[in-house]
Amino acid sequence: SILVGGGREWTGLATLDLLINIAWLLWMCNAFNVLDAVDGLSGGVGAVSLGVLAFIAGLLGLVEISTMCAQLAACLVAYLFYNFHPARVYMGDTGSLLIGFLLGETALEVSGAIGGAAGVSTVLLIVAVPCFEGVFLILIRIAKVTMPSVATYDHPTQRLIQAGCSTRSAVLKMYALTAILAFVSVVVWQSDGNALVGLLLGITALLVMGIWLGQVDMVGDGVDGRP
Repeated sequence: SILVGGGREWTGLATLDLLINIAWLLWMCNAFNVLDAVDGLSGGVGAVSLGVLAFIAGLLGLVEISTMCAQLAACLVAYLFYNFHPARVYMGDTGSLLIGFLLGETALEVSGAIGGAAGVSTVLLIVAVPCFEGVFLILIRIAKVTMPSVATYDHPTQRLIQAGCSTRSAVLKMYALTAILAFVSVVVWQSDGNALVGLLLGITALLVMGIWLGQVDMVGDGVDGRP
């Protein structure tokens, strides 16, 4: 879609802007793909994120984008009746990559329509949970002297479960985190002067959560498998 005029202008240099947009879409596809590690997680997070994007896009006059996001969010809510723990239907790579792409592209369009720091801050808060998942996995796997591409039982929700949460409780906590950050994103959007403050607060909250989750011992050796 960005090859035919979609995406966002970042630098004013068409080729560089295209590369940035492509890198963002690749990141979102992979971030949302790795989010799909626990029953119901990616479906619920995607529904909340797309619902908020639909709301903001509608107010911005982006009718087609708003309609698409609302329809996909509704589909994901219906899907959760079969995917919430214990799941009977699974999303798989085909579903997670598609939703990640649509989230990424919608974020670019909404960010560009809002403009400025508020645009970037708003969409980053809306998609913060899948982005946090991707960054956390990269860092924790490197800390264990493992390539980031090597699958390990270290997803944030899996660590919540290891820390004592039930599967459903851990997933609901991630839904709540997504909703809270999405609410902050709407506040950020409505107050341009506080855009970076809102983003900083969101990043700080995720950083604190990441540090705590990183201390959960997943392998029972007292150091979480780290050398």
